[in-house]
Amino acid sequence: RQQEKMGSIDHLIYVCPDLKEGMKTVGKLLGVEPKVGGRHKRWGTWNAVVSLGPTVYLELLAPDPTSKPEEREGDSFWEDFGTERLGTFAIRAPKTGELGKFREEMKKSVSHDIKDPMKGSRKMPDGRELTWTI
Repeated sequence: RQQEKMGSIDHLIYVCPDLKEGMKTVGKLLGVEPKVGGRHKRWGTWNAVVSLGPTVYLELLAPDPTSKPEEREGDSFWEDFGTERLGTFAIRAPKTGELGKFREEMKKSVSHDIKDPMKGSRKMPDGRELTWTI
């Protein structure tokens, strides 16, 4: 199956200068209220999420007005929160633990810039820490 080789969309990232305003916009467009997901201390951002189905979600991402970024990988994506828009997407690797191998395969077949895997985390509203590699 092609999906097993290529992976699948994990989430879409909607960037906005102000998370609360972005939540209002997306809520009106989709008819579903986004829920605050948490704060990404490393990147100085915070997010809200909306389910788009059993395995896909929309992430609203904005600068966190309460913190400064610790690190932002030198990517211009992190510098342009000025206009609400669909910014990028993340693809789920077909097999857990094979992100590096999957990245190399993707680089061969797409023209989109494929970044190196990086660790991420966010503190959720209930205080738990969610971690991942993207």
